[in-house]
Amino acid sequence: MGVFKYATPTSAAGMMEYRWAEQFSEKLGIPLVYVITQWFKYDTKFEPLNDWIYMTAVAKVKGLKNHPGDPIELQLINKDDALKIIDNLLDAVSAKGDLRVRPPMPLHMVLGWSYDKISKDTSKRTAVLDHAVRARLRCPGEKCGHVFFYSLPRKSIHIGHRISQNWNSKNTGVVDVHHPYNLYLSCDTCNTSLSDKYPTEIDELLDDLGTIGDWLMSGLLDEKR
Repeated sequence: MGVFKYATPTSAAGMMEYRWAEQFSEKLGIPLVYVITQWFKYDTKFEPLNDWIYMTAVAKVKGLKNHPGDPIELQLINKDDALKIIDNLLDAVSAKGDLRVRPPMPLHMVLGWSYDKISKDTSKRTAVLDHAVRARLRCPGEKCGHVFFYSLPRKSIHIGHRISQNWNSKNTGVVDVHHPYNLYLSCDTCNTSLSDKYPTEIDELLDDLGTIGDWLMSGLLDEKR
């Protein structure tokens, strides 16, 4: 939806509020949400005592500015997206301890980089493996001794499911098991054993490696493939 800029207040407090909103959104990975209200004078016969019309929309913080006086950049979003973002923000601020909260992923990425799409599309699989090799990433499993992916034949690198397909088959409808956030790379030696480490062990192992969804949202993969 549309992107627009909103003038920053001239007061020091107002300037800092907008810069803080940008920094908070950037660091947390979840954008803050603003309710935008516009009103204008419009005579109508239906309400003779009220000649003002109000329009309300929701927008999320987009971008990061350096100068205190720069306008804040906002992007209009629909109600469903706004509620998802608010739910994620509530989860992030209410969770105790270290908990990684991932920002909502656009639907075209969810569909375009699902397990089936990566498995069947050679260019997408190549993009994922190229990043793992280029970044000198290691397998999260212990059986192989955390082997570097660049030292493996590409046919020996597998796409694993953080929440296993077996677990999901017994808990139908709980999670989109083929979502990019649920996918990661491992070697053929460790692939099966890692499926048994959900939830805490596998999440700790993936903190450094990241999921395919993390790479995608960080701009490390070419999403247009």
